[in-house]
Amino acid sequence: MNDPGEEAESSWPEIAGRVGELLPATDLDVAAVNFLESQSTENPWVLACSGGADSVLLTLLVFAHFPERHEFLTLAHFNHALRGEDSEADEAFVHQLAEGLCLNFVMAKGSGETRDEASLREARLDFLRQTASDCNAKVILQGHQRDDVAETLLWRLARGAGLAGLAAPRPVRHAGEVTFVRPLLSVLREAVRRLLKEAGGSWREDASNASREYFRNRLRAGTMCAWREDADRDVTSGAARSRRLLEEADDALEEWAKEVLAKTRVGEEVNVA
Repeated sequence: MNDPGEEAESSWPEIAGRVGELLPATDLDVAAVNFLESQSTENPWVLACSGGADSVLLTLLVFAHFPERHEFLTLAHFNHALRGEDSEADEAFVHQLAEGLCLNFVMAKGSGETRDEASLREARLDFLRQTASDCNAKVILQGHQRDDVAETLLWRLARGAGLAGLAAPRPVRHAGEVTFVRPLLSVLREAVRRLLKEAGGSWREDASNASREYFRNRLRAGTMCAWREDADRDVTSGAARSRRLLEEADDALEEWAKEVLAKTRVGEEVNVA
C-alpha cells in the first residue's frame, strides 16, 4: 500500500506537472480528449476518485492538461465503508489530494454492508450522478484503463451481452443528463503505476482487490494471466480494438434504427432487407 508522505501532500501540483509531461494529452484516448476539449471552459466537471492509482493518475492528468478548469473541478469519493480503517484512510487520502490541488471535494459513505459487485457499482454511480446534479456538472470523468477493457469484455461474455454491453467501457458515454468520459482507456494498468512512481506520486492499494470473492478479481488474477500466457501477445491491445469495432457497429445500428423510425413516422416505405 502506498500512502502519501508530507512531501507528496505538499507538492501535488508539481507531481501533476511531471505526470503531464510524462503522459501528454496526445497519448490519451482520442475520442475522450476531443470531447473534453469541445466543452465550455466554465462547465463544471466531476472527477471520480477512489484513491487508487488509476483515479489518482486521472486526477493529476486533468489538473495538468486542463489548467483553465481548476476552479470548476470537483473530486468525488464514495466510501463503501467495507474495510474499516482502510476505507477511512482512503477517504482521508483523497481529501488530502483535493486539498493539495485546491479542488472542491465531495464524499458520501455507504452502508458498510457487503453486497455483490453490481450493487456496489450502482451505489457509486448514483453518488456520482447526484454529485454532478448538485454541482451542475454535465461531465463525469472516470479512471478506467486498457486492462479494464479486456476484463470487462470477459466479464460480460460470461454473463451474455449484446453489442452495447460488449462495447463497454466507452471513452465517451452519454447517459441522460451527464456524459461519462474515460481518457485512460489507451493506458495499461502497469503504465499507470510506473508513471505515478516516476513522477513521485502515491496512491492507495485496496486489499480487497486481491480477494477471490468478486468475479472481476478472479478474472484479473487467473483468467487474464492465463489468456496472456496462452496468446503470447498483448491481449489488451486486441481487446481494445474489438471494443472499438463493437462500438462502431452498435452506433451504426443505432443510427439505422433512428432513420427507420423517422421514415416510418412520415409514412415512407422502409427497406429493411
